[in-house]
Amino acid sequence: MSSSSISPAHAGIPVLPHVWHQRLAGCRIEAQAIGASRADVFRAHGGDGPDVFLKREPADDPFGELQDEVARLRWLQGQGVEAAQVLDTHDDANGRWLLMRAVP
Repeated sequence: MSSSSISPAHAGIPVLPHVWHQRLAGCRIEAQAIGASRADVFRAHGGDGPDVFLKREPADDPFGELQDEVARLRWLQGQGVEAAQVLDTHDDANGRWLLMRAVP
């Protein structure tokens, strides 16, 4: 990882999208093993704001779920249901990414 301000919890953390380096500056990134997602899930905490979650799936995954998850989360919020807030999405050579706020 090129930014020393983003502290990975261990070597299993992939290279994060460059566009998020400033947003995640000072955060500790930890892989998450709970949940049912097939995507890689990471929690970022310790920065200037509330915890956020990052999800990544391979760009070429024919069974990718992130685009549909983003649509569902945005729909739920539009219905007044408390759900994780989608902060950003990003596609790059390392996969499809979703950045969302942790639900309190």
